[in-house]
Amino acid sequence: MRTALWILLAIVLLMAGYLALERWWPIGEGTLVVLSDPPGAQVWLDLQPTTALTNSAVLRIPAGWHSVTVRKDTLEADPFAVAVDIRPGGRDTVRFHLIPPSIRLPERPVKPPRVAPPQVSKLVAARRDSLARADTTRVTPRPARPLLPSTAALEISSTLLGARIYLNDSLRPEVTPVTLRLPPGTYAVRAALNGYLSDPREQTVRLVPSTAPQFVFFTLTEDRAAHREIVIETVPVSGPILVDNTPVGEGKAVVAREFGIYTVTFGEMEGYRTPPPVQVSLTPARPRPEVKGAYTRVFHVSAQAESETGVKTEGELRWETGVYSNAAQLNASLGPRVREIPGTRKSGWELAAGDPNRNPVGGDYIEFIFDLPPDAAADSPLGLRLYLYRSGRRYALTVSSRSELIVTVNGRKFLDGYRPIHSVTAADYDRYEEWSLQGMLKPGENRVMIRTSDDNTLYHYLWKFEIR
Repeated sequence: MRTALWILLAIVLLMAGYLALERWWPIGEGTLVVLSDPPGAQVWLDLQPTTALTNSAVLRIPAGWHSVTVRKDTLEADPFAVAVDIRPGGRDTVRFHLIPPSIRLPERPVKPPRVAPPQVSKLVAARRDSLARADTTRVTPRPARPLLPSTAALEISSTLLGARIYLNDSLRPEVTPVTLRLPPGTYAVRAALNGYLSDPREQTVRLVPSTAPQFVFFTLTEDRAAHREIVIETVPVSGPILVDNTPVGEGKAVVAREFGIYTVTFGEMEGYRTPPPVQVSLTPARPRPEVKGAYTRVFHVSAQAESETGVKTEGELRWETGVYSNAAQLNASLGPRVREIPGTRKSGWELAAGDPNRNPVGGDYIEFIFDLPPDAAADSPLGLRLYLYRSGRRYALTVSSRSELIVTVNGRKFLDGYRPIHSVTAADYDRYEEWSLQGMLKPGENRVMIRTSDDNTLYHYLWKFEIR
């Protein structure tokens, strides 16, 4: 007897514990996806409105039974509501069709039945009895079976609208959400959206003729790795590209990297100046920076006086000499000639007074002429180098030692009243002065003139002219 009481007490305690667990202990959550056609309807859960809209939200709700319906404008939900049992950690999907309100025709007034005379009623009743006896062997016809459709319906949707649809690896023109009518068969279905990953990646469905559609759903999440990359390009030639001293391509490269700071460098190309290195920061705010490396054409011309009869040149370069008095007067016999630089082992063009038989005598000039090719940018920082030396020798019948030269580029004064800083004693050490010609040159023919001014009284010697 006592054992039975203990068993009964244990059963009561177990039932009380189960009821308490069901009443107060958390039972977990599940996931619910609510879809509608058309989308954008408000989701109602357990007769309460929510802020979620169909086809764009995934609900996390407590496990257990819940009622779900949707509302949108004046449309009616079909079915009106769905009861769904949410399992802890599970995922359920419900689908509604939104249709216009049913059209109801006004009811017609019911007319009272006509009462037949008694004699007619007796005849009708007798006729009914005779027909019933004669029809005892008649077989009731079986209802016709409804015809199944020849195609099947497949509904495809995703968490983000507008995903491309692939059936058996063939791209369809439609995007999600969509309902397709397809021939029966087995299909591999994929949904793809640039920059996003699909879960699952692919679903296989077997369609059979039916009036009820089959449904597939894809969860799209951002593919962060697809957006972390450095886009590098070189112009106007395809030069080598390196990231942190590692070669990544030539001409153009798209390099995927983690967030951080990287150094982009470029390799050498014959006949071109190499672009400087570029430091790139790859951050969430700037996940796809672009870098462009511009190669510039190496341009180099020079003329170097070697002796009274010889001049060494590099590149396509020519020169003219003459006398400058108010204007340039081409004259090889009166212009500067190549002579030995006093006190040195070199020769140079001697720039001094122009024509001593004229008044004013003017000054010597030498003009260098060259063509700048189109692919050598006119605004590139090309430099003018003059290996020009000042002598202590004065003109005859002068007592002043005035050094003044004028340099023009394409007819514009570039240096006015210029006094070389090096004397002839520095000629053997190849001393030179250099200036940037940026903005002074132009595509096609260019002219650089070096001449003595009217007030100059000293001799000068130009050993080498160079542009690079």
